[in-house]
Amino acid sequence: MENAVSAILQEKTNRRPFFTPDKCLNRRQRKFTCTLCSDLCPAGVFSLKAGETLKWDKCTNCGLCTAACPSRCFAPPAGTQREYLQNIDLSRPVTFSCYKEKQLCDKTVECLGGVPWEMFAVLAMHTEIVLYIGECPTCPVPKRAECLQKNMTQLRNILGDDRFAARVHLLQEGSFVPADHPQSEEKKLTRREIFSNVKKTIAQEAYQAAVTRIPVLDDADRDGLQYRRLLSACVLKEREKQKAPVQKSESEHVPTWGMTLPGFTTKCFGCDICRRVCPQQAIENGPEQNGKRIIYITPYKCTACNLCMTVCPYGGAAGLNCISVPYLEKLPLVKVQAADCEICGTPIQPGKFPRLCTACKNKRIKRQK
Repeated sequence: MENAVSAILQEKTNRRPFFTPDKCLNRRQRKFTCTLCSDLCPAGVFSLKAGETLKWDKCTNCGLCTAACPSRCFAPPAGTQREYLQNIDLSRPVTFSCYKEKQLCDKTVECLGGVPWEMFAVLAMHTEIVLYIGECPTCPVPKRAECLQKNMTQLRNILGDDRFAARVHLLQEGSFVPADHPQSEEKKLTRREIFSNVKKTIAQEAYQAAVTRIPVLDDADRDGLQYRRLLSACVLKEREKQKAPVQKSESEHVPTWGMTLPGFTTKCFGCDICRRVCPQQAIENGPEQNGKRIIYITPYKCTACNLCMTVCPYGGAAGLNCISVPYLEKLPLVKVQAADCEICGTPIQPGKFPRLCTACKNKRIKRQK
């Protein structure tokens, strides 16, 4: 009996997003209150009242919390990535719509705004995607449409204008006809050409179904960065594929990807506060070399939550910018002037005398008394 009850509870848990409280912005700082999950949730699962627990029994698995959370403290339910990414025909565009849309689509979800842009990006790396957004402008919850619009902006940034135009199609009404579809051609095909195209299409679809499958991660690795890790792997694979032996003068052909990352000013000296508060540990400080310290960032981990800029007491982090990067793994972001405490080695502001951090300075004052 106990095993049966445990199995039922585990199944219910797997059908809802996985929440990591320590990565929530409200747990990591007190300067502002993030309300996105409670504002968007249609079932009232989340509450900002002190002491109230999350009402997961009401969750409808719409995905809005996983797609909108700026710190990605919500992970998609178990099996969601396989539902989206596997058992689909990659030889033709994959179509998405919400339940209100009357189009017959491959994937029907409660809300298109509840699909993380990272998942759309992974799909767009393999095939074209079509989003039927006819009902979105009249959605009774405007913030859902805003969430979708924000996701599409992020998707356009990562893919670039050309790739976005070629791979992502936002359709408000009517039906979608791929550019290479016979119906889109101006000339009329002969009967022989039509049958030839049909045979070729059937053979291609059979081949694609047999050998093409988008790789997915194990559900044991389920967290808010799950789709981002998949996307990073796709970017590396695409980079290696297009990075064929080329001349140095042709290096511009190597693809780049737009990611929203924090900017740093000359006031930054690598104090390490931003690294400590970052929910996903996207920022790292390198050791001091010749009076300079390199700040590294892992783009796929950075969710542009703005927390580093909120907590920086020195004005060293200022503004989010869309930066073109060659891949989404660890990259050097900026070099800053650096100085270390002569006693404990903690980073301090350059030009400070004596070269002591606040803690060591207070200890010296106490000893002198």
